[in-house]
Amino acid sequence: EDTNVAKLLKAYPESLKILVKYGFSPLENPTMRKTLARTITLKGAKKLLGMGDERFREMMTELKALKKS
Repeated sequence: EDTNVAKLLKAYPESLKILVKYGFSPLENPTMRKTLARTITLKGAKKLLGMGDERFREMMTELKALKKS
């Protein structure tokens, strides 16, 4: 939850698809990725989007699966 979005995207570029799927659509724009992603954590993005806890847990499960692959 406290992971910086830019660091996540750098370590796991495929995480972009998951984030966009869950409503982080501004990240599709390369400029927004460079600016917004550097300043926000996953928890911060959750608040910004008004994402519910259950949906956030689903997204986190998918993101954690990237570490295993």
